[in-house]
Amino acid sequence: MSVRRMSEIGEESRQRLLDAAEELFLEKGFEATTVVEIGKRAGISHGSIPWHFGNKSGLLYSVVVRLFGESSSPEPLFAGQAGFNRLWHEQTYYDNSPKFSLFGVFFMAELERSPTHRAEIEASHQQRRDLLIDWVKRSQELDQLELKLPVSDLVEFWLGASRGILMQKTTLPDHFDLSAARRGLGTALETLMGSAYFQHLDTSL
Repeated sequence: MSVRRMSEIGEESRQRLLDAAEELFLEKGFEATTVVEIGKRAGISHGSIPWHFGNKSGLLYSVVVRLFGESSSPEPLFAGQAGFNRLWHEQTYYDNSPKFSLFGVFFMAELERSPTHRAEIEASHQQRRDLLIDWVKRSQELDQLELKLPVSDLVEFWLGASRGILMQKTTLPDHFDLSAARRGLGTALETLMGSAYFQHLDTSL
């Protein structure tokens, strides 16, 4: 068997394990799901999970990283309204999906992650922070925005508030109005940027 085919088989197995884990985490919850069940659902020996993911926490990490990849685009951000539309679309992509719950579990388990995963999370956070800072600066120039905060402060607020919304929805699923929180965040961002982006939001993406 060629090296290429072995690689393809390895990737196929990895994706089947991710599919099975995602299904079971949603059906039973992360804590109640065992690696034996994941392997059985995937039709693959659970002994291959450590080779691909390290452990069950590593599997959850990979499941959520894949979800993030599905909800975001590698295309460059346009300045102004078009960029805001896409950022908001990416941020709210899973709001009405049962998969939303996986993000809360992911962040709540963050302190227990391996050093490698934590480094990857920190790098991803910094990348997102840099992307937002760049977009705000270009939008400020394009639309002559009068920011109420320094750009870095505004972006830290945006990222922190977004994560807080995820955590609140996770810890208080039946007593938290996600739509209201999103509206509040959109209005606050609009005020802080001196824009009308949230008022003119296009959700047809």
